[in-house]
Amino acid sequence: MRALTKPIPALALSATAALLAATTACRSNTSGAPAPDVVGATDAAHEALERTMDELADDHARLWRAGTAGDWKQVDTEIGRIEFGFDTVRREHPRIGAHELSTAKALDSFTVAPRFALRAAVAAHDDAGFRESFDALSAACNTCHEAYGRRGDPIGRPR
Repeated sequence: MRALTKPIPALALSATAALLAATTACRSNTSGAPAPDVVGATDAAHEALERTMDELADDHARLWRAGTAGDWKQVDTEIGRIEFGFDTVRREHPRIGAHELSTAKALDSFTVAPRFALRAAVAAHDDAGFRESFDALSAACNTCHEAYGRRGDPIGRPR
């Protein structure tokens, strides 16, 4: 199992490259204007998206706490909850406002590589790999939020 820990930095590097590519793709629009917020969404749709994002932020914080405690079973549970939240966003919010990039493509572009690295670190019970891949997932979340014009509280290690 230790063999899995060596490629994790490379996975994080590829995750960073994927983030940069996805950010460029997500930010490109014909008008050159900043990415729209949840423009045109009904109040109910906007509230539902906000609730899902709040739940994802809570799951993200629990993921950190479980990982730093070495509770790999709980880490796996939290990753599952995060992936369920992403699936909810894909299903219930296929597009956010007038943004050109679908949420499914954005989530996949931004989060697949960090989630893969995170799962590899968990499988190897690799503390350093967990921390690195957690930070890569946090960066992916923040980059996606910025691309969609949501610059609220950043996602990261809980205080």
